[in-house]
Amino acid sequence: MWNSDRLRYGLFAIVPVMGIASITLPAVVWNTNAALERSVRHDIAWTAEHGRRELTTFSHHVMTYSLNPSAEAADGIRLYHDILLARLNTWASGSFRKFIDERNSRQETLATISTGLNEIGRHIATIEMKSAQEAVLGMTSKVQGAVDILVSEAQTASANQITRNHEQLRLLQSIQQLLIAGLLISGFMLIAILLLQNRLLRRANAAEKETAEQYEYIAAHDTLTGLPNRAAFRTAFASALTNRQPDALKSGGNGLAVCIVDLDGFKPINDTLGHLIGDKLLVATADRLRKWVVQRPGSVASRFGGDEFVILLANVGGAEAAMQAADAIHGLLRAPHEINGQVMFVDASIGVSVSNGGSGAVDLLLQADLALNRSKSAGKGTVMLYEPGMEDEIVRRRALEIELGQAVANKEFEPFYQPIIDLPTGSVVGIEALVRWRHPRRGLVSPSEFIAVAESSGHIVEIGQIVLEKACLDASALAKPIQVSVNLSMVQLMRVDVPAMVADILARTALAPERLKLEITESVMMCDEARSRDLISRLRELGIWISLDDFGTGYSSLSYLRGFGFDEIKIDRSFVSALDQDPESLAIVQTIIALGRRLGLRVVAEGIETEFQANMIMACGCTRGQGYLFSEPVPFPALKALIEPSMVEAARVA
Repeated sequence: MWNSDRLRYGLFAIVPVMGIASITLPAVVWNTNAALERSVRHDIAWTAEHGRRELTTFSHHVMTYSLNPSAEAADGIRLYHDILLARLNTWASGSFRKFIDERNSRQETLATISTGLNEIGRHIATIEMKSAQEAVLGMTSKVQGAVDILVSEAQTASANQITRNHEQLRLLQSIQQLLIAGLLISGFMLIAILLLQNRLLRRANAAEKETAEQYEYIAAHDTLTGLPNRAAFRTAFASALTNRQPDALKSGGNGLAVCIVDLDGFKPINDTLGHLIGDKLLVATADRLRKWVVQRPGSVASRFGGDEFVILLANVGGAEAAMQAADAIHGLLRAPHEINGQVMFVDASIGVSVSNGGSGAVDLLLQADLALNRSKSAGKGTVMLYEPGMEDEIVRRRALEIELGQAVANKEFEPFYQPIIDLPTGSVVGIEALVRWRHPRRGLVSPSEFIAVAESSGHIVEIGQIVLEKACLDASALAKPIQVSVNLSMVQLMRVDVPAMVADILARTALAPERLKLEITESVMMCDEARSRDLISRLRELGIWISLDDFGTGYSSLSYLRGFGFDEIKIDRSFVSALDQDPESLAIVQTIIALGRRLGLRVVAEGIETEFQANMIMACGCTRGQGYLFSEPVPFPALKALIEPSMVEAARVA
């Protein structure tokens, strides 16, 4: 039985316990909340890592510029240099500044970075010079080393902070468990409160572990697509290189290959439809690559930045097997995408390199990049395998780009004309302007030698404008009011306000709009159907004609005919050249001609080289054609003579 004395003694025992608990518990709770708050604030590592990524992006822009100089690339270099300077200001303030001031070595490292960026800024002013490019790359490498040191220390500081938080949380957990034991005597409410607080502590530990896992994931993956990044790719490559078996290597069944993928046509989509659509397209592309490599153990798909993806192929049996895999990837990426209810097409250029047994990741990446450059120079949308000597080709390509820039400034480009013939009468009813480069030393240069380089470098925009203006001038000087056809490239359509340019040229050359015909291929419209439809509508409002070139070779020709309002379709020369040996080509030609007749479109057959082909085309119901049977492309003075009826008849007989 409890008497008053025992109750008093009991109260005397409980009151101090509750008093101590009342004093201790708020302090423990406050410390716990403070530790929880600190556990989610590791902004030093984030800030440092972002700086390193921005520097890596800047370095990539400089290397891209050194391989393929352009005004856009130079602007990109200057933009990312400004971003780096802004990042430097961030590092010099706030909590990051406190982190820097903790050690003299960090202050010296930050000073080295600042000096390096300022030095880079002075060289960027003359980035067009090779020496400036080399100086920027050299100084960037030096700054990269200093940034890596700072990032490493920031990550270490954040990791240490995480460890301290974890230890403090564990200590607080132990204290609270003691309080629970003491307060069990005082009442179940206090026990419930402390148990709840204990649960929060367990959550904090779990959150701390999850945060550490997130840091590890972020450090190895691209934030947009979730694919492994450059660092993870190198780790995977080293692992694959280590795990190869010597016997399998000798038999050629355990080789490694690298594919660098660059999306053709991505930049115009990103520029015209916005970065949100561009990002969704990149994510969709990444998903396709991820699903493809999952089925091939050991292979890894990664994103290095922009629209560039790199695939490590494991267990390949040599160059032939690597090319087969790359062709499969190419076909996968060319399939249409549906983004926000809109169908989009992008092609891809792919460079492939295969390990010879001793090649490292850097060597294979460099070789694949050279092969990628070959793919782009070949007209894009192709797969190329690295071959010795490609380095020399890159040097020649750079030299050609420089010459093209000079040729544009000197207006060394001129149109040659191929007549379009009325097949039943043999009279000239139109002409097509085809660009030629009259080089001051090499003479006349074929388009096959420079068009691909002109498109990739952006010079095709100026070249196209020169040819269009000269063709309109020549056509206005002809006595016979025939139409002149001029081809438009994808680069022109994406970078220039074509309707405004055409209207200006027509006004300056005094050529009637109905005498100008612009030829557009299906590949131009595949990138952005809505924009292409609007463009064609604006051009037709000017009164000019629009022709669909190379008809029958694209993805969805019939849908374009139905909705775009073309005036003319041109049968691709590949079908015409096979008329005398391929019944399927004859059936296709007959179908195209019948389709054009039903839709009220003019039909022109390209590439007629024999009398048999001309007769077959007429028998199918097509009355217009062009090709070497009638005339090769000729300069304007020869064209004027050829337009005379007697000269046309003589050319047909010849």
